[in-house]
Amino acid sequence: MAKRPVAVDTPRPSRAGPPLASLLHGEDEVAINRARTDLIAALVAPEMRAESVTEIAPKPNSGLRLKSCLADILDELSTASFFPEHRRVVVVRDLAELTGKTAKEAEPLVARLAEFVRTSLREIGNAVIFVAVEEPDRWKTVQKGNAILRAVAEVGEVHHFPLDNLNFAFQDAILARKLPEALEVIERRLADSRASDRLGVLRAMFGDLVRLSRFLLQAKVARRGHGVGPETFPDDKRLNLLLQHPFVQQKVKAAAGRFKTNHLVALRAALQEANRHFSPSLEDAYVADQRLLLEHLTAKLLAEEP
Repeated sequence: MAKRPVAVDTPRPSRAGPPLASLLHGEDEVAINRARTDLIAALVAPEMRAESVTEIAPKPNSGLRLKSCLADILDELSTASFFPEHRRVVVVRDLAELTGKTAKEAEPLVARLAEFVRTSLREIGNAVIFVAVEEPDRWKTVQKGNAILRAVAEVGEVHHFPLDNLNFAFQDAILARKLPEALEVIERRLADSRASDRLGVLRAMFGDLVRLSRFLLQAKVARRGHGVGPETFPDDKRLNLLLQHPFVQQKVKAAAGRFKTNHLVALRAALQEANRHFSPSLEDAYVADQRLLLEHLTAKLLAEEP
């Protein structure tokens, strides 16, 4: 069965209709995006979404911080819709002050936003949805004491979307080199997903293949001994095995002996070629069946003898 969100156990005021303030956070990005879509559908009529929904998100390779976006958030939330019977909805994605330690100079900005959510939203009638995809191994999580979380919990709803066991089951099957189990997990994850979520699920599992194949290659390099450290690999923690949690490092290093280096290199080339099928553009004349492609790539990684 599809997983339901786990709400923070915080008393909420009685109200009719969807919440005007929501926080969706956790590691399961697919479930978070599904909840975001459902919330927008409950808040805004389909024909009004292009006009009434604004998304404020980080630019590529940069974070979203209140010093650069608070004015935009408050302006959007304070602006009445052109159609008085319809509210405006602002989606704020991956705000740094939600998933990390707030810098001293940002504390007044956080307090201002929290107070606005707490006191002004209901008067204005507009709605805000905070979306925070967490990465615990990068210390990117929403803390219980966060002022924005507390404000949302007071007047709206906070939902947590942890990764379910199937996410870890796929990664474990890859590292254990168990093809039948990996293919079974693909089938189960798709069976548990709505049709509209399936591409997101397939993209996430494709991302697992990319990440694990990279880490397995790095583990082989690290085993060569002297002179290999975290600085040998990219500075971005997402791309560097030696910057992962020690448990993750140990698990990948233990699995690396099950794979040949030349086989991993060949797979990396195949993954690079396959990437466009999981993120197709309008200019692509042909897009492969993503499920069959994922199963093929998984088999390519796991089926060949080491």
